[in-house]
Amino acid sequence: MDVVGPFFLDTNILLDYLENRDQEIVYLLNRSRRSNVTLITSSINLVEVFDKEQEIYFIGKLVLKRLSFDEILRQKRNRHLEEHEKREIASKINRFLEEFKIKVYALDESGYSLAFQLMQDLDLNSQDALILSVFLLSDAKYFLTKDKELAKQGELSEGLKKRNKKVLDLRLKENIDRLIKEISGD
Repeated sequence: MDVVGPFFLDTNILLDYLENRDQEIVYLLNRSRRSNVTLITSSINLVEVFDKEQEIYFIGKLVLKRLSFDEILRQKRNRHLEEHEKREIASKINRFLEEFKIKVYALDESGYSLAFQLMQDLDLNSQDALILSVFLLSDAKYFLTKDKELAKQGELSEGLKKRNKKVLDLRLKENIDRLIKEISGD
């Protein structure tokens, strides 16, 4: 059983690791893995990650062509990747999921009802409501995100408080430090 977790990973946290764009997140996830903290995400998050990884790959190709920012923005709308490039991206994501033993949850019928309720109660957009619903129905104790609005709305949720679940804004260094300290048993 997890002493600290399980942790539910939002899309931005997954991308921070996959793109190596935030060393504190990379350290936190590596530390979590070594300490056998269960990591969870949703199928919705994975679709977002696949989309963003394709976008990052495509824009990277355009940057290598030394296109101007305006040209990149125009071409971004007509993103085209070769099949082998899409498979490479999917393989990268799958290796990450397997290496970290990340559990992927999907919504059932009760989850959709909960999402509708969250949209009404917290004024969430549909995507955030669906993701937060998966979190609420999962085994995860903490929802890790860098989405300022989602973190703020999560703090207001009575449903989270009743279920003893918490949304943590990992843009705040003290939240990262606290989790690392808890994982380490200090």
